[in-house]
Formats: sequence, C-alpha cells, structure tokens
Amino acid sequence: MRLLLDTHAFLWWVEGAIRTLLLAAIAGSVTALLPPAVAGAAWAVVALSAVTAVVLPPIRHRRWRWAVREDDVWVRQGILWVTTTVVPFSRLQFVDTRQGPLERALGLASLVLHTAAYWLLLSLRSLAPRNSFWRDAQFDTIRLCLIKVAARVTEMVTRIKVALPSAFPYQAAFTDLAGRIVRLPP
Repeated sequence: MRLLLDTHAFLWWVEGAIRTLLLAAIAGSVTALLPPAVAGAAWAVVALSAVTAVVLPPIRHRRWRWAVREDDVWVRQGILWVTTTVVPFSRLQFVDTRQGPLERALGLASLVLHTAAYWLLLSLRSLAPRNSFWRDAQFDTIRLCLIKVAARVTEMVTRIKVALPSAFPYQAAFTDLAGRIVRLPP
C-alpha cells in the first residue's frame, strides 16, 4: 500500500517556504544598495525564489509517496527528477528519528534508516591509525575519495569487494584497513 505524507508535512514545507520568502525579502531590500544593472538580476532571483516558495510545497506534497512493505521500505520523491529508493529490511543496521520543536508541534518526525554501508565507513574510521587521513575523514569525504579514483565496489552475499586502480594514492593504507575489518567479529 502506497501512502501520501501526512498533511502536517505540507505545513512543514510551507514553513520552509515562509523562511525562503523572508530571506527573499531581506535580499530584496539589499538590492537597493546595488548598482541598477546588478539590482535587476538580484530582483529576478528574489522573484524566482518567492514563486518557488509558493508553488513547490503543494506539488512536493502530492508527489511524495512511501510504503512499508513486507520485505522493504519504499520511497518515491521528486518533481522533475523522480527518485525511487528501496531499502530491504535485511540491509538495515539501525533506525533513528529526529524531531525539532516545530516538527514536534506538528506531530512529525524524520526517520533515518542506516544501512550496512554506514557500519563499513564507521569501521574504516575507527580502525585507521591515529595519524591517517581515514581517521578524521567525514563519511562523504571517504565515499567521494573512492568514487573520484573510480573504485569498483562489488557487493556479494558474504562480502564487499573493493577494486582500486593501481594509481590510488592511499592504496596501501586502504588495504591495511580492509585487512583489519576482515578480522573483526561479525
């Protein structure tokens, strides 16, 4: 069964639109200090952000779908570029909920699903030597570092295989980390 988001989510997006409109109003007042040629372009940006803030929340609310199915969680979102995400329950490590004051007042919470990839990156950081690049790297930095060098990641039933190019600058350190992860208990 595919479900729409609660109408309170629409109110949450409207609140974000109001913040955008306030920022647009502030930006509009600053344009008075700009030269006329630049002020016209700045007003165009302000007008575009105001239109976006008013038009997008109802469309976004109509386009967002989700479902908790027998074996997975399914989410579809997007207006021009539609993204469908399916997370099998077998891949979930843990689940978080986040709730700010306005979300709490509206009875909403954000659900964050953490998969096995999160555990892998957390293990990489914790097992790295203290002076290693990997020890302090953010998760996105590690992921981008692997993507940038065209690392090939193959996911199998019992393991994850990472093939690195021979020119990868951190190949020895990454191989050492992978060896440490293999020795961890399941």
